[in-house]
Amino acid sequence: MMDKKYSKRGLKFFDIDDEVFRGKGWSALRKSREKRAAIIALFGGRENIPSSVMRASKARPTEDFDLPVAGSRRYLHTNTPLVKEMRGSVKHAFRLSGAGVHAGALSTFPQNVGRSVLLLYSDPGDLVLDPFAGHNSRLELCVKNGRHYTGYDISSEFMSFNETKAKQLRSSLPSASIHLHLQDSRKLKFTPTDSADFTVTSPPYYDIEYYGSEEAQLGKLKTYGDFLLGLGAVLKENFRGLKSGSFAVWFVNDFRRKKKFYTYHADVICLAVDAGFHIHDIIIVDFGTGIRDVFINQAIEQRIIPKRHEYALVFRKP
Repeated sequence: MMDKKYSKRGLKFFDIDDEVFRGKGWSALRKSREKRAAIIALFGGRENIPSSVMRASKARPTEDFDLPVAGSRRYLHTNTPLVKEMRGSVKHAFRLSGAGVHAGALSTFPQNVGRSVLLLYSDPGDLVLDPFAGHNSRLELCVKNGRHYTGYDISSEFMSFNETKAKQLRSSLPSASIHLHLQDSRKLKFTPTDSADFTVTSPPYYDIEYYGSEEAQLGKLKTYGDFLLGLGAVLKENFRGLKSGSFAVWFVNDFRRKKKFYTYHADVICLAVDAGFHIHDIIIVDFGTGIRDVFINQAIEQRIIPKRHEYALVFRKP
């Protein structure tokens, strides 16, 4: 029997029937199989059932780039002509989301894994709080799956696109509540304490990706330590805004900067615990073969293992 307190948040769609699990015979078996089939259908196939390792979808981006292709982290600190051109336009960076590292494209959000955690840890009608809204990285995903959405981001270019997308979604889904706030996420001032039901987000990657020219960008802080202090403030605000028992899933990856390896996901875990969260679980998101896998000789010579995964860190507010 599942702990009722533990199943309160995010598991209503399972419609757990204790009698099914205690019962014997063909009737109980049939009901159990029906529930299993319903769960698989809900998640869109066995491959999308939540697991400790999940494969990111290779779906191509739509025409207006609202569902960018999944891929490994891209770097914008290189000085290729393409990257120099892209520094003045976040939208241009998203046009190259599926490009190789040499192109300097922005990182992308694994939509199928995002949907799986959304279905697992939240219920229809819940309010999703996203402190890093990005370029419609999760807005459409949440609303089209029956959730309400509040997103914050300091990038004017991101939020301009999000406002346009929100207008379209409100027209097609009039019952959806969408609130977008162009502001620094270190203070989620439009979110009351204990008001949101779930968080799914992906934070910035210090200064190795370009999100816009705004001075309040966390990547403009002088040192990685300063950046972590800023990110810690966001996590504390995220914690404050969620209801007790709610989950928060942060998609993060480790990275290299100036030949130094940063265990970013471990740092985020420490900041989350300091903010008051409990670490609940970790999902490894497998992106499949990356551009570095092609250059095997280079990887061996440099003794740098090609990266093909990121982490979905699952936190819970006590």
